[in-house]
Amino acid sequence: MTKNKINTDASDTPYINNDNPDLLMDMIAPDTLEDSEEADKKQRAIARREKLETAINTQKNIWGYSSLGIEANKAAMTMLSTKTGMYSRIPLVCKGQHCPYIDTCKLNQYDLLPIGEYCPLETAQIEISMNKYVTEFDISEDDFTDQNILKEIVNLEIMMERCKSLMSKEQNPVIDVITNITETGDEFYHPEVSKAFEVYERCQKQHSSLLSLMNATRKDKAASSAVGSGSSISDIMDVIKNIDSNGGFVDPMKDHKNNTTYVYCDKTDEDFKEPSNQEK
Repeated sequence: MTKNKINTDASDTPYINNDNPDLLMDMIAPDTLEDSEEADKKQRAIARREKLETAINTQKNIWGYSSLGIEANKAAMTMLSTKTGMYSRIPLVCKGQHCPYIDTCKLNQYDLLPIGEYCPLETAQIEISMNKYVTEFDISEDDFTDQNILKEIVNLEIMMERCKSLMSKEQNPVIDVITNITETGDEFYHPEVSKAFEVYERCQKQHSSLLSLMNATRKDKAASSAVGSGSSISDIMDVIKNIDSNGGFVDPMKDHKNNTTYVYCDKTDEDFKEPSNQEK
């Protein structure tokens, strides 16, 4: 049996026979091993961090996509950068006779159902609404917030059309709902408002609210016009000073209670007296 020997040189410095590596590891101090492992972990963490920073700086593969994922991401970026790309997830996929709105679908009557593709009725409505809103609101590609609001407006319009399709099928906003069935099979009904009608109402309220945010209704436009046409205090004071310097005065008209209108003239109080009966 071979024994490992610990030898010393002339300076009495111990060294280990390297024939047995296990004995070598046993002779190393535990603190030294922990420091070495911690240093290795640090180096690996630094390498991973540098790899991430490189990916972020180059913007090539920040999400860690595979080769197919990279190409799919490029296609998605192209799709979403187009005018109609932001609406690509709104329309339904045509399911033919299995569509819940098939009873009111005009394309079904003429056998024009592109099964497996986006519903042509909804995509047409999206494109028409989008073009009209973009023109009316004067939205550019840089108006990101307006684009998101417009997306929700169009989405709500599609939802409302779906609700109207279901309501047309039900024929009545109030429907009878089964509340109980007896042991003999008798059914008891209770009238309730159609769920499609309730959803339609909620969508309509949200739709009106978003249109107000876009300043799209007549009421909003009238309010903005009234605010925009108002004169500032400094402008009014300038006019008053000018009239006063010319010997005129300001007379508030009594016919306007809330919004007082001021008439500027150079007449005296005698000119505003009521005429006597003889003068009449």
